[in-house]
Amino acid sequence: MKKVALIILIGSLLSCSTTKTKETTTTESNDTSIVSGVQDGSSYENAIIIKAKDEMTGVSKVYSKLKEMYPGYKLVSQGSGSKNGKQYDTMRIITSNGEEKSVYFDISSFYGKF
Repeated sequence: MKKVALIILIGSLLSCSTTKTKETTTTESNDTSIVSGVQDGSSYENAIIIKAKDEMTGVSKVYSKLKEMYPGYKLVSQGSGSKNGKQYDTMRIITSNGEEKSVYFDISSFYGKF
């Protein structure tokens, strides 16, 4: 029974496709990379995906990405929560030109891993 359910799940995943093309850039070549592209951090749906093995590495990557995207930013607040089974960090910042904004990060790969 488990094998049948697994086969159905795999078949369902393989049959899902999208015609939308997206540009993806990756820094670092291992599984602890930061992936971005259409993931500009503007919403949960466009959250920047952070891949890391543990929380210490992942949190460091979140702040590195913020610094890369918004040099000279000032952190207003940081929050975390879940949506649709994924874990997110939301960073409220003020950019160097004075704009206040929220930047969303998908931290599911490392959340809770010490």
